[in-house]
Parts: sequence; C-alpha cells; structure tokens
Amino acid sequence: MVDFDKLPAEKQRVIINAALLCFGKNGYKKASVADIAEAAGIAKASVFQYFGTKKGLYFYLFNFSCEKITQQMRAGGDDYFECIKIGTAAKMRVMAQYSGMPDFLSSMVKENDGEILAELHARFDARLNDSLKSLFVNVDWNKFKPEIGLERSRNIIKWVSDGYVKSAVENKDTDTMLREIAEYMDLLKSLLYKEEYLK
Repeated sequence: MVDFDKLPAEKQRVIINAALLCFGKNGYKKASVADIAEAAGIAKASVFQYFGTKKGLYFYLFNFSCEKITQQMRAGGDDYFECIKIGTAAKMRVMAQYSGMPDFLSSMVKENDGEILAELHARFDARLNDSLKSLFVNVDWNKFKPEIGLERSRNIIKWVSDGYVKSAVENKDTDTMLREIAEYMDLLKSLLYKEEYLK
C-alpha cells in the first residue's frame, strides 16, 4: 500500500476534503470510491492504494478529523459555557480548512450501515470521552438551575451549538462565527444558570 502521509500536503488536503464531502453528503453506503476519486482528481485505483478499502478511507477520515480537533482543544475552567466556546473555536478552526468536515461529522451521528456501525460507535465514544474529559474536567455543574435539569440543559446547549455551526460554516468567516456563538452561549447561560452565577 502506498503511504498516503508521504504525499504533498496540498494533494492530501484535496483528497481528504473530497472524501469528507462525499461521505458527508451520501453517507457510508451510498458514497462510492469512484465519486470520491473523481472529486479528488485522482484515479480510483489510487484510493485503494492509499487506504486499502472504502472502510479504511472512512476510518482514516474519522481519525483525521478527531486528531485535528483534539489538537486544538485545551482544558477549560469551571464555567461550562466558556468550555463550549473553547470547543467550538477548536472545531471551527479545523473546519475552516476542510469544508467537508461539518457534514461528515454530522453524518456519522446518523450513520446506520451495519458494515461500520459497531466499530464507529466504539471509536466515536472513545474519542468523544477523551476530548470532552479534558475540556470539561474543571466544570462546576452546580451552577445549572436544578428545575431545568443538567441533562436537558446540556442537550439544549449542544443542539444550539451544533446547529449554529452546521448552518453558518459555509457562509460566515471564523471570527463572525466565534462572535455569534459566544452571543448564543451568553444568552443560554442567562437562562440556564442559577442567578448567583450570573453576577
């Protein structure tokens, strides 16, 4: 197998982004190696030389996306919303370089192909736990209003954050997105935190 990581960086980026776009748009089953190769401007045989199989390519992209985002992460303080801002900024810095990544990451959550599902869930849980563990290690969960509930509060925050990034990533620059997501997080904080933590 040809070592993909030894290709010129720009060629790697083009191939990775083409594959991210194809998988993100079509899901694992419907994405074809031929379409990925055509979008990347390479021969279909080259995809197999670099990654072995379509599944090999898919999990290469999964690991690649996780690594790039994790590299940008750092531990946050005791404020959950500040941690969300840190995590969102990390994701957006990476996604700004790879336009296909938002749809690829979103498609993983909806993926239902039996060929990869069990392995995907196992890898996803392990990666997510690792990155979130470090990001939220110092959070004070007692700041949230008990009448809303911690799980419900976290779901609301996740839906707003993920939904915003998905809807804005293609037509807004990173600085605008970071400013706007910070505004949304401040609004949610005012609704979900106990009064004494808003002063």
